[in-house]
Amino acid sequence: MAKGFEKIEKESEVVIKAGAGLSLAKLEKFALDNNLAGCEFLTGIPGNIGGAVFMNTGVRNIKGQSGFVEMKDIISSVKILDLKDNAIKTMDRSEIDFKYRSSGLVDKIILGARIELKKDNRENIQNREGLFIKKREWLAKIGFPNAGSIFKNPEPEKSAGMLIESCGLKGKRIGNAKISMVHANVIVNLGNGSANDVLALIDLARASVKQKFNIDLELELKII
Repeated sequence: MAKGFEKIEKESEVVIKAGAGLSLAKLEKFALDNNLAGCEFLTGIPGNIGGAVFMNTGVRNIKGQSGFVEMKDIISSVKILDLKDNAIKTMDRSEIDFKYRSSGLVDKIILGARIELKKDNRENIQNREGLFIKKREWLAKIGFPNAGSIFKNPEPEKSAGMLIESCGLKGKRIGNAKISMVHANVIVNLGNGSANDVLALIDLARASVKQKFNIDLELELKII
């Protein structure tokens, strides 16, 4: 990763400029060190700015607050290379078609982003980080390599994991891949699992949910 893509700096009292290659952990630390709140929801999420913007990464809000909190909530603008005309452009937040787990930024390479946060004290920020960590404690219990959530949640109250579990697929194993016993929307590699093993479980989960609930599960991860 070129060094410039991992650059981070304050543009103003509440705006951070970050390169697409900067890790989410470094963004969060920089925000905390500058008493800026708003990206606590990224606590414990792997990856970098570019991927998080492209996928509109987000999580359910902490207890007492409704809905999801996502990258779109803190993005001010995104710097991109438009592959249609090979021009570098800056897109305002209002120009980007953010949706659940999607930004619509196809045919574009994300180069960086301006992130607008809010001033707060360190203790409050750390308290909220702790709450988000607690929400993600189940991840530590999985115990095997995995790619995180496989499918998007069809509806806020109908999670993909709940639907797959209702089909009796928790613990289902094909080859050396298995639907996690901790969370049914995660497929784990037991050691020598192949891509074909994982794809077979994906197809099985999709077909089972379609048959039982008439719901088409949409992939959250990207298969390349």
